Amino acid sequence: MEKYYEINLKIFNEVKNEHIMSAIGRASVQDLKELTISFLLMNSLLSNVFAEQIRMASDSEIEKFRKDMLNGYILMSYLTLSQNSMGLLSKYFKQFITNIENQESNEKEEYALILLSFPFETV
Repeated sequence: MEKYYEINLKIFNEVKNEHIMSAIGRASVQDLKELTISFLLMNSLLSNVFAEQIRMASDSEIEKFRKDMLNGYILMSYLTLSQNSMGLLSKYFKQFITNIENQESNEKEEYALILLSFPFETV
């Protein structure tokens, strides 16, 4: 992968959480299956793009990356949660998403937030 490839943020910003939830509510079982698979594969692709960016980064870019991690701008965490804890996180996160999506901002968007909650026993 060449360094000049970039993630198209405009596409991601146009897909609001309420639209995703509406599509999930209307989807047939097969469509829901395909939507979920697409979402998971898209996250896998993004992870590969991020990994390649790190692989190709200069030492000074990695030092900036480290600084962002230490300052809390880059988060990496794996957790296992009970259904109760997941419910609390979900409530907080839904409100956070709504607040962010309703803001009109001209600030440069510099970070991707990917949060995936998935049950161990999927089906």
